[in-house]
Amino acid sequence: MTQTHKRETFSGRRAFIFAAIGSAVGLGNIWRFPYVTYENGGGAFIIPYIVALLTAGIPLVFLDYALGHKFRASPPLAYRKLKTAFETFGWWQVMINVIIGLYYAVILGWAASYAYYSFRSAWGSNPVDFFLHEHIKMASDVALSLDFVDTVVGPLLAVWIITLLILSFGVQKAWRVLPLSSCQFW
Repeated sequence: MTQTHKRETFSGRRAFIFAAIGSAVGLGNIWRFPYVTYENGGGAFIIPYIVALLTAGIPLVFLDYALGHKFRASPPLAYRKLKTAFETFGWWQVMINVIIGLYYAVILGWAASYAYYSFRSAWGSNPVDFFLHEHIKMASDVALSLDFVDTVVGPLLAVWIITLLILSFGVQKAWRVLPLSSCQFW
């Protein structure tokens, strides 16, 4: 006996647009872009960036949205329906999203703990030193460290619990939180 599971969708166009904007803008464009522009010659860097955006970035986003709209499936399944050999591209998308999710959770944990410390002014006169050396316990030599940083565990667990709660409620109920999270930097 097979059960059919109704796939959840966005409640409307507005919900989809907010999610798409949040996904497209991302932290990379907000945090990294100004730094990379400055380091690579300012205006001279913007020209190849715009060319890459117009020739690769935007067309690939439209392709992804079009495949999702046509096949109403996950990326691996949508690419497999397009052509079996393309399923790997869909799995790459899944893997990249998992890595980004892990990375962003840590950044959100840092930001939450830093906001908590800001209310108490715990860092004194040197916030950079406090955050890097006392809070996240960054070593003086740059190397891969597997040390346990107890001050980050609480905020990171809170971020993961909130994430799991939002995911467990589904797209429809998460919409109440979505506009705030996707456009918080605007």
